[in-house]
Amino acid sequence: MKYEQQIKKILKKNNGLIETNQLDALGIPRVYLARMVKQGVLKKIQRGLYCAPDTLVDAKYVLQRRFKKIVYSHDTALNYWDLGTFVPIYKTFTVPYGYKLPRGLNLVEVHYVNKEIYKLGITTTIDDFGNKVFLYNQERTIADCLKDFWRQEGHEIKQMIQEYQDEHGNIDKILEYAKVLKVDKEILKMVEEWIKE
Repeated sequence: MKYEQQIKKILKKNNGLIETNQLDALGIPRVYLARMVKQGVLKKIQRGLYCAPDTLVDAKYVLQRRFKKIVYSHDTALNYWDLGTFVPIYKTFTVPYGYKLPRGLNLVEVHYVNKEIYKLGITTTIDDFGNKVFLYNQERTIADCLKDFWRQEGHEIKQMIQEYQDEHGNIDKILEYAKVLKVDKEILKMVEEWIKE
């Protein structure tokens, strides 16, 4: 099979995206990517990532491909989980302390945590474009929002917890995460009152 045909096969399998490391694994010379870009068959998104010209690309997915330790959290994760009424302006994510990100990333909000907290509750979902993204599970996401309670609207957090409770019935896992994250005890008392309503 010709290299161009192999590349097109990978594009079809990967929702119109291809990475240079995929070519390396198959022994396909990278020069074929440059040729296909010149022919208009591919577009370069960023270093090491290309797409078919008609492919819609999610900026959050691209950011995560570029910076492998990004885990979407807070408002961005809420949006993925369709919890509450949050409409994120920024791409909000969490990384471990010491992870280097370049200056000047546009419209991002970064949360730095220790490695144990960073690993707590990581899962994946499929975005609207068919790509796998890493984010925190629903319980960890809600606990993160409780930790940053004073930055949020109280009624929105209450609605989010009630939506979660209606769907899952039990919020014990949220409270476990909240304790590990050291959420203020007064906020936890308030949440327990909401549950009783």
